[in-house]
Amino acid sequence: MERVTQFPVHSKPPIFPPNTPGTYLFVVSGNTIANIHDVYSDGLKNWGQQRYYDVGMEKLANGNYLAATRSKKNEFTGRIMQVNHELMDVSKKILSATSTNCKKPGNQTYVAIIYIVRKAFDLPSIPNPPRLKASTSALAENLLHKYTAQGALDVIMQQNFMGNDVNMLPTKNQLEDKARRMEDRKPIKKQGAPKKENREIISKWIHEGHFVRSHYITSETERFLLFTRASQSLLEKSTLSRSVVVSLADEANKLRNHSAKERLEFAKTHINSKQYVDLQKAGMCFVDTTFTVSRLYLIIILFTTSHILNEENEPAIFIGPMMLHKHKFAADYRWMIIE
Repeated sequence: MERVTQFPVHSKPPIFPPNTPGTYLFVVSGNTIANIHDVYSDGLKNWGQQRYYDVGMEKLANGNYLAATRSKKNEFTGRIMQVNHELMDVSKKILSATSTNCKKPGNQTYVAIIYIVRKAFDLPSIPNPPRLKASTSALAENLLHKYTAQGALDVIMQQNFMGNDVNMLPTKNQLEDKARRMEDRKPIKKQGAPKKENREIISKWIHEGHFVRSHYITSETERFLLFTRASQSLLEKSTLSRSVVVSLADEANKLRNHSAKERLEFAKTHINSKQYVDLQKAGMCFVDTTFTVSRLYLIIILFTTSHILNEENEPAIFIGPMMLHKHKFAADYRWMIIE
């Protein structure tokens, strides 16, 4: 009889990966995880760019299951996240019964966390959060009159997004303790949804996945990513790839320290290159945040395509992806880009 190794099931993911060479597996109960993104990060900072793969489990005739590219015939579906560490020779894979449209693992499922450690390293310590600076404490006190601890933390992090000392940012626990000590603070009422808002219709749209392609809903925020496959495909075909844009930007930066004559010679050569020809044919993107459309903000990405012209013989403008969101925090825009 084949021996089956049983792994212990944990209620929380590990704070740090093991720091000695080897391959390690941690199994976490999906019932204890509200959002799979809470598992993607751990105490080891400086992870690189995360990569996502949607997969399906196809049942074979012998009763076993085979991982396959997602399709409608798959009985079970899930998602794999892979990431490499930027400083340590460590990589991580996380397998879960989630999808682009569903961030909470399925009921009675498990999340598998796999660490591959190729070279030993020293684990960082878990420092106690430093005392709040006077300016941060005063800002937090002002915000806590209008927001919950998490809401105040989101605002503070947004204001510090462009490079302030992140080690001086408060933690959620610090803000909760401060809120409890504020004698003049009144309980923050949850806004909830307007009475006229039909949540059943919204849930139906989310479940169908035709237009609401992804969503993220917590007690603190709401985000809905909206687009059709047709508009997304047209946007991709009409605009340049990221690699081409980065290459053009690099070439432009190289010319900053050159003379006007050298720049002119470069321009004469560059206008005949394939990159420049592709640039002339490419469309343009416009991003705008619209207010007072509903109780949520609306971000609209508009784009042009040189293949379709309007009545004035100019590139026509099309509507691309949109996002409905409760706040205008950096985390909201980052979520839209990732999704």
